[in-house]
Amino acid sequence: MQLAAWLQTYPNEKAGIDEAWIRNHRGTVISAEGITQWQEFIAAAERRPDQFFCRLVRYRNEIVGVLHAHGTSRRAAWQ
Repeated sequence: MQLAAWLQTYPNEKAGIDEAWIRNHRGTVISAEGITQWQEFIAAAERRPDQFFCRLVRYRNEIVGVLHAHGTSRRAAWQ
C-alpha cells in the first residue's frame, strides 16, 4: 500500500524523483525485512502509546492508509 501510494504521488521530474528513485529509497517496505519492521512498529505502538502512534485506515476490509509517529516523549512526538 505505501509503495503504491509513493509511486502514484511522489514522482517529480524537476526534483529528480522517478519510479527508480522511489523503488531504490522506499522499496524495502515490501521486503520481508520491511514487513517485519512494520509489524514490530505496530506492536510497539500497542505496548508503548506514549512513544509510538499508529493508526490504520481501512476501506471495505482493505488497509488504504497509515498514520504513524514516534518520539522520545509525548510532548516531542505530538506537538
